[in-house]
Amino acid sequence: FSGDTLLRNVTRWGKTDQEYALSAFMSRSFTTASGDPATLDNLDEWEISRLVNTKDQTNTIVTNQTALVTSLYTGDVKHTLSAGLELTREKLETDGVTGAADDVNLYNPDDSADITLTRTGAGSEGKTTTKAVYLFDTVEIGESWLLSGGVRYDTYRTEFESTAVCGGRRGPDCAGAPEGTVLPSVDADTDGNLFSWKLGAMYRFSNGLNTYVNYALAQQPPGGSNMQLSNSERSADNSDYDPQESRTTEIGAKWTTADDRLLLTAAVYRTKVSNEVEQDESDGTYHQNGEKRVQGIELSAVGAITDNWDISAGFTTMKATVEEGSADAQDGSDNLTYNPEKAFTSWTSYQFSALTIGGGLRYVDGLKRGTDGSVGTPEETAGYTVVDLMAGYDISSDLGLQLNVYNLFDREYIASINKSGYRYTPGAPRSAMLALNWQF
Repeated sequence: FSGDTLLRNVTRWGKTDQEYALSAFMSRSFTTASGDPATLDNLDEWEISRLVNTKDQTNTIVTNQTALVTSLYTGDVKHTLSAGLELTREKLETDGVTGAADDVNLYNPDDSADITLTRTGAGSEGKTTTKAVYLFDTVEIGESWLLSGGVRYDTYRTEFESTAVCGGRRGPDCAGAPEGTVLPSVDADTDGNLFSWKLGAMYRFSNGLNTYVNYALAQQPPGGSNMQLSNSERSADNSDYDPQESRTTEIGAKWTTADDRLLLTAAVYRTKVSNEVEQDESDGTYHQNGEKRVQGIELSAVGAITDNWDISAGFTTMKATVEEGSADAQDGSDNLTYNPEKAFTSWTSYQFSALTIGGGLRYVDGLKRGTDGSVGTPEETAGYTVVDLMAGYDISSDLGLQLNVYNLFDREYIASINKSGYRYTPGAPRSAMLALNWQF
C-alpha cells in the first residue's frame, strides 16, 4: 500500500512421496547354507540372516498465509508491526510394506541377493488442520534500545486412523483371528488451543557491540510433529495427553569489529521441556510429570581478520539432562543419550595472489547410549578430532582448480549411534576431491 505498509498473501500446495527398503545384518545365530550348525570347521560356509526395514508414505500440505507488515510512530518511538493469519492442512498417508532378504555368506556376501517386498494391506492416515493468528511488534527507542514481543494463538485438530497386521513380534493381538489378519489399530482424534509468546530486548553500543536477552514459550500437541496419534500410554502422541511445553531463555552479545569485517558472538542459553511422559515405577502407570533441560554456551567468530585472511570458528556446550523422570543413559546418569556435550569447528584460509590455502579442525564429544538389554556395546563412544585441508589456484578470473582433503590423518571414529549401540555410523575415512570451478 505504501513504503511502510505491505500486505502479502501466499497459497502453497506441496506433496512428498518417500519409499525405501533398507537391509541390515542383525542375526543372533549363524548356520550354513545346508542348515548345519556353524562351527570353526566350516567358517567359509557361515550364513547370516538380514532384516529389511521399509517405508512408503506420502505427505501433503495445503496452506494459506496472510501477513500485514506496517511501520508507525507513537511520538519518537518507532513500531514495526507484523500481524498474520495462517490456515493449514497437513496429511500423512502410509502403506504397510514388509521385506524379506535372502541369507548371505558372512565372509563373502553376495550383493545381488534378492530382497522381496510385499504390501500387507495395512496402513494409516493422519490429518492436522490448524488455524492461527499472530501479532508481533518491534519497538525502536532512540538509537540504542530495541524491544520486541509477540503472541500467537493456534486452534488445531488432529485425526488419525491406522490398521496393522496382527500377531508376530510387533503386531497387535489377533483376538481369535488368523495371524497375519489386518485389523483396526488406532482410531483417535485430538483438538485444542495453543498460546505461545516471546519477549526480547537489545541494546546497541556505539562501538558495534549489541547485547540482547530473549525468552519464548512454545507448545507441541500430541501428533504435532508427525500427524500420528498413539494409543500407547508411554507415547507423548497419545490423544489423552496435554501438549508438551518448551521454554527458552537466551542472553548474548554480538560484536562487529576489524572495520566491520569480523563478527564475534557469545551466548548462554537454557531450554526446558515439560509434560514429558514418565512411568511411575511403583504401579507401572504413566504420567506427564517429566522434565528435560538443555543448557550451555555458544561462541563464534566469522569473517575476515585482514583482506586476505578469512576465519570461521564455533564452539558450543550442550548439557542435556533429565530433570524429572527416569534416567535414559546406560551408565545410570541423568544425561540425555546421543547428545555430545561439547563440539568445536574451525576453518581458516589465506589467499596469496592466485593461490589459496586453508584448513580446519572438527571436534565432537562422545555420545552416551541408551539403556536396554544389549550386551557388549560400550556405555559411551569416544570423542574425536578430524583435520581437513584445502588448496585452490585461480587459473584465470573465471576458472579455478581446488583440492579438498577430508580427515587428513584417516582417524577412525564413530559419527553417530542409535538403537542403544546396536547400530552405529562410522566416520568417513580419509578422502579427497579435486574440482575444476568455472564461473560464468
